[in-house]
Amino acid sequence: MVTEAPPIKMVLEGLVEFLSESPTVAHNTSFDGGFITNELQQFNRNN
Repeated sequence: MVTEAPPIKMVLEGLVEFLSESPTVAHNTSFDGGFITNELQQFNRNN
């Protein structure tokens, strides 16, 4: 399942747009949020 998913860099902009438009309910936020924060920081350094 995950091996067939697109790389985070291809979906990051759409994810940020999705998350900014609605309240978000999450499970295991410290892991997922940390991962997303790290990817956003790397993305911002490269753009």
